[in-house]
Amino acid sequence: MDIQDLIDTVLKNAKKMGTFPLPDLLKAAMKDKVSGIAIAPEPGIIACLAFVSGEPDGAIYIDAKGELYGDRAVMPLTHMDSFTLCEVQQDIVEALVMGCRIFEKNHLTRGSTHEIQEIGIKREAIGHLTLHIMKDREPQKGVRVTMRKDGRVVGSDVTFDDGSVGFRILFGIYECVVQNRSQSIRAFPVQFTEASPDQVIDL
Repeated sequence: MDIQDLIDTVLKNAKKMGTFPLPDLLKAAMKDKVSGIAIAPEPGIIACLAFVSGEPDGAIYIDAKGELYGDRAVMPLTHMDSFTLCEVQQDIVEALVMGCRIFEKNHLTRGSTHEIQEIGIKREAIGHLTLHIMKDREPQKGVRVTMRKDGRVVGSDVTFDDGSVGFRILFGIYECVVQNRSQSIRAFPVQFTEASPDQVIDL
């Protein structure tokens, strides 16, 4: 099940609470402590915010050019005209947020064109990490893998047929969040060094 199918399934019988421009959406969700998903009715894209107890905790933006999650999805969401807010069971929203958490929530209200930058990046300290997601010695195709560093999402992608997924990131220690096709979520520590460009995650 891809993200579009997942969101459609979750929202199928959800209670609609109204359609709002972004500033009013944030106020309405906070006022009523809503747990739910707000989706922009724009053709050809997936643009949504996930709220937990009124807080905008997750963000997703997907179009023909690619996929953005968490803080990186916030800026294009600020350009949407309106969002339809739907009330969703809190534990379902929390599971969705695991793969798209927002840490810099002030970007939602600032509306600037500031791009989130990694501080202190050194060109020679960047490498290509390949993860192989396995279960019972079988490669896991179509699994969502999200990499976090210092609480920030730095990459998110889906595994290929051979269970592999790659990220161009800084060397360092990361949290790897794996969401399988049944939407079960697990987190694993990953230490990425020049000597360990290929690693196996055993589910």
